[in-house]
Amino acid sequence: MLEDYLDPEQRARIDIDRLLGASGWNVQDYKRVNLGAGRGVAVREYKMKDGYEAADYLLFVDRGAVGSIEAKKAGSTLTGVEWQSTKYRQGLPDGISALVKPLPFAFESTGIETRFTNGFDPESASRNVFAFFKPDMLEQWMRGRTTLRGRLHDLPELTRELWIYDLRTNMHFTLKENQLRRPDLDDFVSCYSTADRSKRVETERFHRFTYDDLIARDKASLDITWLRDESLEDAANLPAPAILAAEIVEDLEAALAEFSEVAASLAAAQPKVPGDAATPA
Repeated sequence: MLEDYLDPEQRARIDIDRLLGASGWNVQDYKRVNLGAGRGVAVREYKMKDGYEAADYLLFVDRGAVGSIEAKKAGSTLTGVEWQSTKYRQGLPDGISALVKPLPFAFESTGIETRFTNGFDPESASRNVFAFFKPDMLEQWMRGRTTLRGRLHDLPELTRELWIYDLRTNMHFTLKENQLRRPDLDDFVSCYSTADRSKRVETERFHRFTYDDLIARDKASLDITWLRDESLEDAANLPAPAILAAEIVEDLEAALAEFSEVAASLAAAQPKVPGDAATPA
């Protein structure tokens, strides 16, 4: 194959071209550029203004420049080339349309690993992403001039924290033997403090997380736990295998019974169509 004779960075660019195409970008050469060919156009080896190297790819949405891609061979440390992306974002030639300057979006990619910086994020920094964003997504960020991180950052003072009550860890609710009941929620209702939320206090199960706590988590994930899960960490205290198996069977039977009721209700509600019944011979 032709790719076998290419150097590592050229092979990376072939992979990047494929990823861009899969995300809805029209990939073109600088000498044959046609910004009207699609909503999103990625132009290879785009010449920047004097004193700046050509951008490996310059990204256009609706004919306006929005960002760049720095291509590197597989295995390169992408965090070490962010400075090059910064130069491209600042080096747009005069006369080239752009809603925002410096350009807000920058990717660094090997075709296997890709990092992305969104200039609309507060204190923006690169992060790993699984694919290139579609042109529509970048256009939405351009139009709104903000991101989820930006909106969290701009929340009013009274809403710049999140309270979470853990009703899951070590509770072991089941559909049959240990169903969730109203008294199980009493502690949460008390902690919630409907009358005056400013008087909330943290407990073993009720924790407060600030904006800074949340934004420091990987991708601002809200999958948060803090209690020690005894069923996972103390194998010596696990129920006997027969008991665990019985609990699993119990949950499955209860779920199956509920599905059977739903199926029966749907069947009863379905109107009969003439000719469905068998005709006697």
